[in-house]
Amino acid sequence: MTSYTDILVGDAGLAVVALRMRDDEKKSCPFVTSGGCKIYEDRPWSCRIYPLKPESTDITEKSGKEYYSVMDVPFCLGLAEDKVMTVERWKTEQGIPIYLEMENPFKKITMNKSLSNKKIINKKIQEMYYMACYDLDRFRRFVLESKLLKLFEVEPETVEKIKHDDVELYKFAMRWLEYGLLGQHGLKVKPDVMEAKKQELRNK
Repeated sequence: MTSYTDILVGDAGLAVVALRMRDDEKKSCPFVTSGGCKIYEDRPWSCRIYPLKPESTDITEKSGKEYYSVMDVPFCLGLAEDKVMTVERWKTEQGIPIYLEMENPFKKITMNKSLSNKKIINKKIQEMYYMACYDLDRFRRFVLESKLLKLFEVEPETVEKIKHDDVELYKFAMRWLEYGLLGQHGLKVKPDVMEAKKQELRNK
């Protein structure tokens, strides 16, 4: 990943990964060649939605509605096509729905007011956040090889899914972050673990 990305630090002290453009005059995409996009099937959301531009404000966020404008750029050959298409059809044909589904739990965490009002400086928390958001292979090993599944109540079917399904693994990662960063009930500690912890505190 680091060959094609730069890791930035957001206001909350958490990582933001950005695609690293070529060091040329146009700052062109490293995956676009004369023969087209080398990663077309796996292209990110911003490429799929293009040339639509989401128009987001506090009002649209609260209303739960989406608004888009069309970017008038001369190099987008699709705009020259004699074809009319609705926004919904475009989003469906470009495979956008699954990206929006994955974005919702992420936004729920990163846009939470409790995070916007403080800056996380704990290196361990920063690293765990990066792993859950951007390094799913390592997060899968962490889940399956650490004590995590012994500490939390996780449905057996979920455990089986996250062994091979990246989408289910990502959903679980967001539940884990919601619990760890926001103190919300994305996950539930096993009763015996909770009781053992209480007993430990009583004995101190």
